[in-house]
Amino acid sequence: MAELTITNFRKINNAVLHFQSGLNVLVGANNAGKTAIVDALRSLLAGHDEPYPRLGNPPAH
Repeated sequence: MAELTITNFRKINNAVLHFQSGLNVLVGANNAGKTAIVDALRSLLAGHDEPYPRLGNPPAH
């Protein structure tokens, strides 16, 4: 995969990522969208969004 375009996925409105051969590393501040990128890749490659439950506060009902 050389390029990934993400549109309206979680907190990412629009992003184009260019990958190089070899190791590619995501670096950024907390809440910058690194996990959203990994989840978008997982959804694309594995066909599902959440293979594991998210930890933290449960949604308010």
